Amino acid sequence: MPPSKLQRFKEFSEYLNVAEVEYRRDSQLQEAEFDSLEKWYAQVDDGRRHYIPFLRDQCGVKFSGRVLELAAGSGWMSAEMSRMPEVTEVFTLDASETLLQEIAPNIFLYLRAQEDKITRVVGDFHRLEFEDESFDLVTVDGGLHHAVCLSAVLAEVFRVLKPGGEHVAIREMITPPLWFKRTSSTRRRLIAAGVTENMYPIKEWRTAFEKAGFSFWARRVNLKTNWLARLNEWLFNGLFHCRYVLLGAKQKGGSIS
Repeated sequence: MPPSKLQRFKEFSEYLNVAEVEYRRDSQLQEAEFDSLEKWYAQVDDGRRHYIPFLRDQCGVKFSGRVLELAAGSGWMSAEMSRMPEVTEVFTLDASETLLQEIAPNIFLYLRAQEDKITRVVGDFHRLEFEDESFDLVTVDGGLHHAVCLSAVLAEVFRVLKPGGEHVAIREMITPPLWFKRTSSTRRRLIAAGVTENMYPIKEWRTAFEKAGFSFWARRVNLKTNWLARLNEWLFNGLFHCRYVLLGAKQKGGSIS
């Protein structure tokens, strides 16, 4: 199978967080949790792949046509989508050339991606160098909260989506109503390194999506099968923590059904 192609945007936007790109280039690959391919494989196998059937079966997301993954990192979602027969082309975008060059190809092999469908793109999601209405689906895994200007990113996503297209965001940082402003040591370390780590309540996410032109829907997430875990999620998700899929539809006066 031929390897995935690599492209680069001609220029980045004024919103690009250079410190974050440098951190991911110079530090992330050497950190203890990511110092071997086996640990990257373990990260991919931490349960996040269960989002694909959840999105398809519980949220009605249509994985088909030409798709774009933003802030793709290892590119695990691109790999999963490339194996779907209804998906014809996948663009895997990230600002870190290191991750796209050194990690993503290994993840593609590990997940048996159909690489002839994939194009890796070194670029800034604040300024997408794609034509208007050129994608059927745009996805992002835990990347929108890294946006320096969320409104710019969502405006670009809306622009490049075809009418009737969808934008799907998973594993974003959402401020719960009963939040005690605790910050993990990992998040403190990332902020100290210059990484953008925003948290917004669900109302602000809704406002941002709708200002960009989307019809918005947030769906609670519970990927576990244990009944006690499901009960715990049902009682506390949305209060002490917020695990949601964020969905935006590009259609006039419509909503995702």
